Amino acid sequence: MKRLYNKVESKRHEIADYDAVNTDAEIVFVTYGPCARTVRQVLHDHPPNEEIGHLNLRIVWPFPEDLLKLFSNAKTFIVPELNLGQMAREVARHTTGQEVLSMPKLGGHIHTPAELYAAVEVRQ
Repeated sequence: MKRLYNKVESKRHEIADYDAVNTDAEIVFVTYGPCARTVRQVLHDHPPNEEIGHLNLRIVWPFPEDLLKLFSNAKTFIVPELNLGQMAREVARHTTGQEVLSMPKLGGHIHTPAELYAAVEVRQ
């Protein structure tokens, strides 16, 4: 197990698979899985809002902490996820003073664009 773990860890930056949108943004959504679609809808419905960015991770382990640095102007990372907020804790662990807003949701329903945009409006 240690050999396999070390093999993956040593290639963490090479295996990172992601999309980054608007890296100059002050408010950045960090997503993986189905929540990414809802964030894409928010970005589509509110263009060209230069304050909103999006980091969509397709691989979450090993966590690609260097990708958060792409958003050098970020003041807030918003992490919608369909669990109890585990990814938000990872994001918070690798930030340097930015607010990390966890938006967990349980019960099988995904976030609505209105719910996510409401979080943005409070921070603008």
